[in-house]
Amino acid sequence: MDNSKKDQLLHTCAWCTQEIDENEDIFGFGANASHDIDLEGKEGEFVSLNLSLRDKTVFALVPEKTKDPSMAGF
Repeated sequence: MDNSKKDQLLHTCAWCTQEIDENEDIFGFGANASHDIDLEGKEGEFVSLNLSLRDKTVFALVPEKTKDPSMAGF
């Protein structure tokens, strides 16, 4: 994914796909991947998530690894 697409995703609501204005509040949530899903090498990248119960696909940013999981809220 090129940098312009990443920048576009950072300024787009993952749910409704509308552009997020500079002064708008944004909300996020955390999620955990199943143990059988390997996100190695995806840190700092966008991945698509299929929400099968809603028949919807959203993009999510995989956070960078932290050395101390407790710092990340785990």
